[in-house]
Amino acid sequence: MAWPGNKNPNYQKNGSLVRMRNELTAIAKAISEFVPVILLVSRDQVPDAQQRFQEKSHHAVEIKAMDSGSLEPWMRDIAPTFVFSENPYSDLHWVDFNFNGWGGQYPSADNSQLAARFLQDSQIPRVNSILNPNRNLHMSRDAIERELHRVLNVSKIIWVPGVRDQDVTDAHIDAPGKVVLSRPAPGSGVWTKVYDETKHILSRVTDAKGQRLKITELPEADVNDFDTSKTDMVLGYVNYLHCEGRCFLAKDVVRSK
Repeated sequence: MAWPGNKNPNYQKNGSLVRMRNELTAIAKAISEFVPVILLVSRDQVPDAQQRFQEKSHHAVEIKAMDSGSLEPWMRDIAPTFVFSENPYSDLHWVDFNFNGWGGQYPSADNSQLAARFLQDSQIPRVNSILNPNRNLHMSRDAIERELHRVLNVSKIIWVPGVRDQDVTDAHIDAPGKVVLSRPAPGSGVWTKVYDETKHILSRVTDAKGQRLKITELPEADVNDFDTSKTDMVLGYVNYLHCEGRCFLAKDVVRSK
């Protein structure tokens, strides 16, 4: 996990930096009751982080200082991906996907180099991936699939169209056989179209074992119930962590305009 850096320009308005830090702190404390947590923070945030986590939980929250004032909290996108090799010893490796600010929308040298810096003192071998040039502009679909097979050893890839220039991720999906599909409220325009297209595809494909995907629809809130003049409101982000029989879900994650 990570706190957004104090100098990150995406969290400077309307108190979003404070809200993000408070929410991520609460999530880290909840998770640490069941599994250890590593929390990346900018070096100038270390005293604050140490104070917030001085009370002991069942597992430790390790504070790791990073030389980055613009640190992003979206570790699923930025941090290294850990994989095991297929040799008899199942050696641990980490994959650097060369994060580039979601296709250059939020460029930051600090965040693009975070995966390498995070593990620079470890003995875990690095596997570099070429997935990068502004969302892989010069790579064909077949080339991208071959690269994902190489570094992740996945056996099947399902493609959905998504939507461009509507949010920072151009719509994204995380689907390990059981899918949580965010369903927009009526009248949600382009997001309803994305939902319809995605559901149409996912309801007709199978996983790597030839089984139909199990789709659970999660109704979104109505965007008209929020003041969107102050934040980039994207209600389709179903961010959660499932571990030790628990599900951890963020309640307030916003990016200021």
